[in-house]
Amino acid sequence: MAGGWFGRRRLRAWFDALGDRLVEGDRSYALVEHVDEIAATKPTAAVRLPPGFDQYLMGPGTADG
Repeated sequence: MAGGWFGRRRLRAWFDALGDRLVEGDRSYALVEHVDEIAATKPTAAVRLPPGFDQYLMGPGTADG
């Protein structure tokens, strides 16, 4: 399957369905209702690592173990 189940067309369709609820930044996207909370968040030195198995990080559909 070209592009996999998480392809560019599917993402674009999800973003388009959000309409005015989505704010597009230079390098990120956020829902409009979350922008104030994100802007008010103070920087931290904490590092958060994904768990040992994270299906979104692993890449669905890959043959890698």
